[in-house]
Amino acid sequence: MHKQRDRALAVLAEKDQELDREGANLEYLKNIVYRFLTLPDSLGRQQTLTAILTILHFSPEEKQTIRKQSAYSSWWPSGKR
Repeated sequence: MHKQRDRALAVLAEKDQELDREGANLEYLKNIVYRFLTLPDSLGRQQTLTAILTILHFSPEEKQTIRKQSAYSSWWPSGKR
């Protein structure tokens, strides 16, 4: 009985740690996206885009498509920042 209770407590503690990590990861991602959206220079946005692509585990093909698209156009309308 005590072993089952101890195991259940260990599982709950492990799940709690996972939730803390997920919350921290989400906060980090939010900060990176915020930085991407507010940076005025294209070099800074390109560097931040690289971080976003890494954090979200985009495939090499997806990364290539996104980089190609971002090199030729901007989704952010000029003059609206």
